[in-house]
This record gives sequence, C-alpha cells and structure tokens, in this order.
Amino acid sequence: QGLPHEEKIGPSATIQRVRGSIGGNFFGRLNKTLVWQTRVFLRFQSMNLAVVACHNVWTLPLCARLATKTGAIFVYNPHELETEAGSMRGPKRWIARALEKRYIRRAHIVSAVSGLIAQWYSHKYTIALPTVIRNIPEISSSKPSVRKRLNIKNSEMLYAHTGNLVGGRSIPLILETFAKTPEAHVVFIGIGPLLDSVRQFSSTYANIHIVPPFHPSLLVEQMRDVDVGLCLIDTDGALSYRLSAPNKLFEALCANTPVVSSDLPEVRKILGPLAIGWVLNEPDGELLDIVKRLDKDSVSDFRSRFEGLPSWADEVKPLVAAYLEAIRKNSPRG
Repeated sequence: QGLPHEEKIGPSATIQRVRGSIGGNFFGRLNKTLVWQTRVFLRFQSMNLAVVACHNVWTLPLCARLATKTGAIFVYNPHELETEAGSMRGPKRWIARALEKRYIRRAHIVSAVSGLIAQWYSHKYTIALPTVIRNIPEISSSKPSVRKRLNIKNSEMLYAHTGNLVGGRSIPLILETFAKTPEAHVVFIGIGPLLDSVRQFSSTYANIHIVPPFHPSLLVEQMRDVDVGLCLIDTDGALSYRLSAPNKLFEALCANTPVVSSDLPEVRKILGPLAIGWVLNEPDGELLDIVKRLDKDSVSDFRSRFEGLPSWADEVKPLVAAYLEAIRKNSPRG
C-alpha cells in the first residue's frame, strides 16, 4: 500500500503492481492471494511474455499456468528453502511441499540462494543442480556514517545487526550480551516485531542503539563504518536457516567488515580459514566472550586477510546466461 500501480525503474524496466484484497486473518490472506492471482493471470494471459519467474512456492500454480498459456519459459527463483522455512508447519507445510513437488520439474530454470540449498533441491526432486545466485549487494558511492550519527568514537568497537528484528536471529542474546559489555557498542539497523524490545534496551543502556533501515543501495557503505557485523541465525530452527547464506553476511563482507556468525556451513565455506575465531559453535555460551576479546587489531587482521567477494554483476552472470539460453531455445526459430 502507498506505492504506485506502475513505476518506471530503468530505461527498459517497469514495475506493475497488482492489488489483492484486504484481510489480516487466515481467510483474509487466502482471499487476498486468490484475488491477486486471478487478477495477475487475467492481466497478462494475452501478452507476449518471454519469461514467467516465480519467487514463492504459493505462486507456482499461477506462474506455471501463465507460462503455459503465453508460451513463456517458466522459472522458479525461491528466496530460501521455501518448504522448510520456520513459518511452514503442519498442513501449511504439507500443501507447500505438494505444490513444489508437482511444479518444480516443469520449470525450465531453477535457482537457489546457496550451494547447499541447490544441492537439497537437486537431491529432493531429482532435478539438475539449480543455478546458485547469492544475494551479494551492489556497492553505492555514497558514504553515510552511522558512527558519526550516533557520536561513537573511532577508538570504540561498534557492532551492527542489519535486517528485520524478528525471532530466530538471536536478538535477545545480542541485547543481553551488550548490556553486560558497556565498553562495546551495538547498533540495530532495521525494524520488526522485536523493535520495542530493542528500544527498551536502548533507552536503558548507552551502548545499545537503533536506527531506521537504510535503502539497500546504501547499506554496504554504511557497514564500512562498523567494526563487526552480527549474523547469529538460530541453527536449531528450520532447515532453511541452517543451509542459508544470510543477507546480513554479504552486507558486511562486501564492506570488508568481519562477521561474528553462528555455525552455518555456507559461512564456513565463504570464510575458509578465517572462520576460526569468528564462527561460534554455541552463540549462547560464546558471544559474551568474543565481544570481550575482539578489538581493533582483530578487525584489521581480518580485513587484511579476507580475499573479498565477487560483485553482483559477476554473481548474476550464470542466471542471466541460463535465461538467455532458455529464451533462445523457446523461440520459434530456436
């Protein structure tokens, strides 16, 4: 709500937003989904489409039907391990798994956001290994400074948690840890259901801060001004989280800022030998100790040894190539 129905975002790119209906309870959300999917299908069924890309398990039937109707290639670009997310429980998960099993083999292209998730999809559904495209952000040239905004001295350690303030990200643990370590600062950049808890701690402890979210294009430069990022995903939760490559990981590493992370296989793979001392086996028992141990020299050592990440332009090349090849094969002339 509040966004335009049509928005031009580039010389040859326009977003068309299709409204659903309003409703907050289960039946309202169900009605919203059905109304929205019907409106999408009716709007685009007669258009000359090259690609129909599905980003959510619940829209697989719509996208498959629309691709068949228009002769477009059908692409599945899930943003996580869809059916194994923490929100998928009981009948909801059963239905999601049934939909994915039915439609994923029809897709001309399947992508995944981490190598382990790609392997899971390939093994689970006996399909070719999906194209892996990690969410490595682009880097803006602007340089806002959260450190200056919060009046934190360059000599003081500054940690940052970026992204939604929701469960499963060790936010209570982070708050309790920094309440015990007044010599180090932590800033939460984001909003979400746990915002009030963060605000309460921020009003009590001078070293705990919160600022509104930045535009994604500004976040990497923002993280350059931070000493350490926090990527403490709850690995005891859903399989999707254990196999994830979180956005907050890349937001920090693209700025060459080290990350204290829970024990995620994708993080160990990216950090290599640097994982020692930065990846925690048991965050509940180790976070306090590591915050007390890390200093400016630890940060400098990481930055001097980290080999960096590919750019978004490089990361997206395999997916772009897969799209172009599928479109070529699907065209009347081949």
